[in-house]
Amino acid sequence: MTTDTDGDTAGEREQRIAETEIDVQSEDGAETFTLAEMMADLSVGHYELDAYRRSALVYCDALDERRRQAQEDGEEKVAELLAEIREVAYSLHERIDSDDEAPREEPDY
Repeated sequence: MTTDTDGDTAGEREQRIAETEIDVQSEDGAETFTLAEMMADLSVGHYELDAYRRSALVYCDALDERRRQAQEDGEEKVAELLAEIREVAYSLHERIDSDDEAPREEPDY
């Protein structure tokens, strides 16, 4: 039987996570979450941030390619618009990336 540093078995730990509740205040009012619900939500948040970061870079590449095409075709107004949108995409990537610079260890739930 596996125990953690406090002497709990894995089953006891999982039960405690499933049963422990926390009241959270937000702009929408108060909600009660179990630790298991919070952990699941945080896990989804990490996944979504990674997906947004990757998508922003994919958009940057696509916008760069389309901008080159617009410039070759003499569509300067379109090229300018594409450059502006590319900056928005890249700023999203930088915003996520700068918050992600600190080494992050995925929690072992």
